[in-house]
Amino acid sequence: MSETGLTRREALKRGALIAGAAWAIPVVQAVGLRPAYAQTTSVECHHYCIRWIEGSGWHKIPGGDNNVLDCPVGALNELPPCIEDFTVVGSKTTEYTVTFPQSCKFESGDPSPDPFNAVVVGVKCNSGAEHSYQYNAVAGEDNTILISTSDNCPDDSILYFEMIIKCCCG
Repeated sequence: MSETGLTRREALKRGALIAGAAWAIPVVQAVGLRPAYAQTTSVECHHYCIRWIEGSGWHKIPGGDNNVLDCPVGALNELPPCIEDFTVVGSKTTEYTVTFPQSCKFESGDPSPDPFNAVVVGVKCNSGAEHSYQYNAVAGEDNTILISTSDNCPDDSILYFEMIIKCCCG
């Protein structure tokens, strides 16, 4: 063999190194591009204490004595991130139909001291009368409830209603 040439063994060895490096680069790039490695946002579920006032929309239940419902320990006294997906149709003199996004669920169960086993609804009438109850949804129903003026404020109108509801939106 001359001094400038390669032996057969050296040529095979260099060829194997180059081929190995050429194979490894696309594999590393492909692993980094898989969807499993993409950043994901976590969605947390919380109970929220919210109030609807006709003319001004949704609010968090404020502190103080003028509330129908007390925001229980463990619930967030703020608006859920998906509040823009809530709809309220109706009038304070007849009834309200409230529809929630699919990320907000009614938790069915028998009424009990646990405030989180169902949607808790409180209604304040213009006369000052107050009513509160648990609204248990039947499995498979859509996320809609009816708040009737005649059931809650007969011969009166609804000043506002409050709810404690579980939402998993982020």
